[in-house]
Amino acid sequence: MLTRRLVVALVASALGSTVAPRMAQARASHLEQAIVETKEAIHEGKQDLPASLVEHAVNAIDHVRSAQKEKQSDHLKRGVAI
Repeated sequence: MLTRRLVVALVASALGSTVAPRMAQARASHLEQAIVETKEAIHEGKQDLPASLVEHAVNAIDHVRSAQKEKQSDHLKRGVAI
């Protein structure tokens, strides 16, 4: 029979192995979220909805800045500067 400590250790390692990749994926998704928000801003602009366009554009810039903090990129820097 397994001891209580061993069971706790097994459960903790199982949870850690399932949560850690999701956390890494969440960090990597800022750029993806910026792309999604940019596409939404373009769509809303074509629909002549300026308030929604601005909201999505601001969200996209926030995601780009977060992505830039994680990993510097000249492309991201130029995209925000424009």
